[in-house]
Amino acid sequence: MTCIIQTFYNFELRFDSAVKLFARFHPYLFIVCAFIGIPVFILGMVFSLTAAFMLPAACLFG
Repeated sequence: MTCIIQTFYNFELRFDSAVKLFARFHPYLFIVCAFIGIPVFILGMVFSLTAAFMLPAACLFG
C-alpha cells in the first residue's frame, strides 16, 4: 500500500514540475491551455462518459 501511495506521490511531483517548466517556457500557450483547453477537455469527457453509460441503456429500453 505504501508503494502505491509513493508511486502516486512521485507521479504528482514529476507532473507538477513538467507543468511549471512548460509554463515558464511557453507562458501564453499555457494560459490558453489553462483557460480554454482544460474546460473543453472536461466537457468532452463528461459528454463521452455520459454517452458511454446512457447509450446501452437507451438501446436496451428502446
